[in-house]
Amino acid sequence: MKEKIASRAASLRTRLQEFKNKEKAEIAERVNANLNRVNQNQTEQMKKLLDRMSVILDKLEARVNKAEPDIKDPVAAGTAIAKARAGISTASAAVSAQALNDYTITVTSERRIALDVKAQRNKLHTDLLSVRKLVIDAKQAVAQAIRVAKSGKTVSEFESDSNKEGTNSGQQ
Repeated sequence: MKEKIASRAASLRTRLQEFKNKEKAEIAERVNANLNRVNQNQTEQMKKLLDRMSVILDKLEARVNKAEPDIKDPVAAGTAIAKARAGISTASAAVSAQALNDYTITVTSERRIALDVKAQRNKLHTDLLSVRKLVIDAKQAVAQAIRVAKSGKTVSEFESDSNKEGTNSGQQ
């Protein structure tokens, strides 16, 4: 993958050397490096967060298995933990796939370089948003598992409670 990125970056550099406006070429090269760096940094952060969530789930599972007195319903907690682990594994797979993506700019012409850069930036943005949503869903599943373990309610009871509005304002 790194070879592919390097070859595309080299291809970009040769295309940029043909530009008459050298300042525009330098900016395009700098933005290209930033796009790939942003993707790398974001995916590393997401991986760290998912690892932290796994550690939290491991600790919670150890407490459930020990039958600690503060765990109300171990069976419901086990189900919630399994659901959270599935969410983490889905998010982890998406983050790994996102880390392999390449956002090297494909230059069509010197006049359209700004549009080419914007297209790649938008693609990176939408890809990161979709992966981030999976990470957030996994985080919420972990929080749900903790709530289920502490309260003894089932996951479906929490989901039905979350559909209710917090106050009576707006209800008639």
